[in-house]
Amino acid sequence: MKIINKITNILICFSLFSNILFAKDMPISNKLKITIPYKSFVAFEFPFEIKDKDITPFVYVKKKVKSKKVKKNYDEYKKPSLNKTTNNDTLNLPKTPTKIQKKIIQKQKVKKIPPLSITVGKNIIKIYARELGHTELIIWGYKAYPIMLELEVVQNDKYANKYIKFLDYKTNENKAEIFESTYHERVLTKLIYALYNNKTPTGYKLKEDTKVFQLDFFKLVLIKELVGKRYIASEYLVANNSDKTLNLYEEMFSADGVYAISFENNNLNKHSNTRMFVVTRR
Repeated sequence: MKIINKITNILICFSLFSNILFAKDMPISNKLKITIPYKSFVAFEFPFEIKDKDITPFVYVKKKVKSKKVKKNYDEYKKPSLNKTTNNDTLNLPKTPTKIQKKIIQKQKVKKIPPLSITVGKNIIKIYARELGHTELIIWGYKAYPIMLELEVVQNDKYANKYIKFLDYKTNENKAEIFESTYHERVLTKLIYALYNNKTPTGYKLKEDTKVFQLDFFKLVLIKELVGKRYIASEYLVANNSDKTLNLYEEMFSADGVYAISFENNNLNKHSNTRMFVVTRR
């Protein structure tokens, strides 16, 4: 009973881990608010070819105050003084600017570096943020509507996004719905068949990653997931780490929301492994 409870908890942990791991995937919407890190590169990948972009003026967190002293010094030697005269009633002409004053003038003439550097590829946009603040970026090219991204540049935020892949879930879900339109048992059979033959059903999203959980006698390794509209099909590797033969049965891995479990081999000899296929509700 303790082993069954441990396995059930592990399956729940796998589900939570998958949600966090693939948080960089984001469904397309006409308006999205995204947090990006300060002084770091960020990449956005779109499922369409980018035609054009527009950006609103950047709003700084703290407005920069220009030095009045520099402007005053600049004006002093730019215009001659007509009010002050010498004893001989001659004009006080401006002195030749010093080296420091020349450097100040040169800095004023240098073109201001933009707060955001934006590079546009075929379907990828890369951004480097130099200032804290916010702006709006409008992307043109999606067939249904323009994508408006509300970008906020923040500092020291561990949850800030550095890579976001936008997905057209609506189109995929429509295709997945066709695949899932048959009766329930038939869908379960097709999903297990797809896992066994390394196939991805039409409309399903393939998520591949490895996560290992160790138990007393064997370990579980998440290999991949097939995510549809109403179902998730997962493939695990079950490895026997003991010196005894283990008998696997479905009740060992049953949990709330699990529709079907299938093993490639029910009997595990010592130090051997097998594949396990699990179908759950999404």
